[in-house]
Amino acid sequence: GRPNTIARHFRRLAHAGTWTALLKAVAHPKAPKLLKAMEYWICRLARRAMRHLGMKGLALVRQLGLLSALPMWPQHLPKPELSQTVQRLISLVLNRAPDHPPPPGTFTQLARSLAFAGGRPVWSRRLAPP
Repeated sequence: GRPNTIARHFRRLAHAGTWTALLKAVAHPKAPKLLKAMEYWICRLARRAMRHLGMKGLALVRQLGLLSALPMWPQHLPKPELSQTVQRLISLVLNRAPDHPPPPGTFTQLARSLAFAGGRPVWSRRLAPP
């Protein structure tokens, strides 16, 4: 088929939940042997679908433990739990700031932590697992 037709079909499969269902089926402990044998290829396809699945897809893959389905090494991807924790810490420091000013450099460290939790701004194939 034409490349645009294939890309459209792939995108529709991603939005329909096909890749997430396949990942859940592969990660299931009682998955059939044939499905387990196709795990590598399913993870590669799911890796391609991650830009359509977004943060929900990343969270699902991390939860299932199928790190080969991630589009990049885990240390380069966003960490939603860490960013929420850092944001709570920032709001706590800001609420206490009028009465108890934070030590110098606190906001710089919190900004760096938040940037680290946000992951790399652009996913690169160069950083993708093999």
